[in-house]
Amino acid sequence: MSNENSYQGKHTFSYKSIYDHFRCLLKYWKRWIKYVIAIFTTLLAIIEAPVLFLKYDHPGWIIFIAIIAASLFYASLNILYVYIKSFPEGLENESKEVKKIAQIQRPKWEYRLAHILLKEKLTALENEYMDVVKDRIYIPTKTFDNIKAYFDWLSSRPVNLIRMLNVAVKLVIKEFTAEIQSTPDKPASPKSIVDITNKIQSLYTQAIMFERESRSIEPPGQFKLAHEMQFDWTSPIRDGIQQVLLFLEKVISLDPDGDHSINFTIEFNPPVNVDEFIEELDRIRINDADILDI
Repeated sequence: MSNENSYQGKHTFSYKSIYDHFRCLLKYWKRWIKYVIAIFTTLLAIIEAPVLFLKYDHPGWIIFIAIIAASLFYASLNILYVYIKSFPEGLENESKEVKKIAQIQRPKWEYRLAHILLKEKLTALENEYMDVVKDRIYIPTKTFDNIKAYFDWLSSRPVNLIRMLNVAVKLVIKEFTAEIQSTPDKPASPKSIVDITNKIQSLYTQAIMFERESRSIEPPGQFKLAHEMQFDWTSPIRDGIQQVLLFLEKVISLDPDGDHSINFTIEFNPPVNVDEFIEELDRIRINDADILDI
């Protein structure tokens, strides 16, 4: 196992303090003033109407002070509601739970956000992946026009696999682990976490397409052994993502008042049968050179 295919890191997590939330609320000061004026005007009109039209006695200054206090109080509640229902830029298409986690940012919010995003985006794909590799779903077959075209396709499979694995290593080992980290100088970005989980979702989709394609092609008889060797080649991608989910679940279950230092390891194991597959292709090239027109 190359060190490039594994990650061992030490992470910490952050949260928004009451002071941080208060500073964010201050950005709504113009809206707050508008709410105060609107509520005060409405309440004042309700109080003054009987005085003007029914000739009631003036209620006195205590009522006016109460109106001012009520205006300030309900305007603050409205601003607090608006703030809680707001969410960071880039999360417009995400679920309410995702938006809430990203906005409130309780302890370990980075890990909660990454976990729920991956679960929401990958659950259906995980079920589809398992249906494909366990032959629980119908996949229409297709054939190539000639053996040479089929052999060229078969020979390209390891190259495409390696490219996909390289992308998986880069996304999960390097970029994902970097995006969920917060430091005192640079907190994690909700939008960046959404973006990286979208890329992982796309990668998982490509892995399913790879497995579907492997099973959709009908091989010529003499290529059956080599053809079936490529089945489940993308399992390291699935396993790596499952390691991430298990790690996130473990972090979320920790006591937020305990040790905030977290160590974990993620590994991408090499796919099985690749060396045997290459050997089988070499054997076919030598023994069946005539039908391959080599």
